[in-house]
Amino acid sequence: MDIVKRLLAICAGGAAILIVLLVVAKPRPESPLVGQRPGEFEAFDPGGALCSNKDYGSGPVLYGFWLVATPDGAEAVRILDRIARDEQTRGLSVVAINLDASSKRMREFVKDKDFKCVILHMGDDPERLRRIMKLYHLTSGRLPRYFLIKFRYRIVADLEGPRTFEELKQEIVDVEMLPWLTGKGLTP
Repeated sequence: MDIVKRLLAICAGGAAILIVLLVVAKPRPESPLVGQRPGEFEAFDPGGALCSNKDYGSGPVLYGFWLVATPDGAEAVRILDRIARDEQTRGLSVVAINLDASSKRMREFVKDKDFKCVILHMGDDPERLRRIMKLYHLTSGRLPRYFLIKFRYRIVADLEGPRTFEELKQEIVDVEMLPWLTGKGLTP
């Protein structure tokens, strides 16, 4: 009888561990935007010129949505700029799209900086901001957010939250955004 109780206790403990492992290891659901064409939008460059995201869609593109008012947002722009400057990711258009700065604040943000990535912002139009947030399923609590868009203009990855340069670059490798990067690492 004592052995049966011990075996039942062991089985119950093993089942509990298995359930925890299955819950933790369960992959997160794929974004509904993956496989779709990116939604079209217009935004302003720091000088105030109105641009369309179609202007950057002739090859692989990385969109990074960010907030200037957060440390993660400022770091996201530095990382996006570093990706744009990286020799291995040459040929990838990198577009940093700000969601919270006024036109004046964006001019101040870019002043005296030599960004290699494209910097865009929504300007002072709340309707433009609402439209892009709905289009890309954006919420301020889930930024920065990155979208990798491959040739033929389809979203191949939707990445939420902060990333290091190495993590973001590895994502570019993993989805084979650029033909000269292998899926086995960061080397050509």
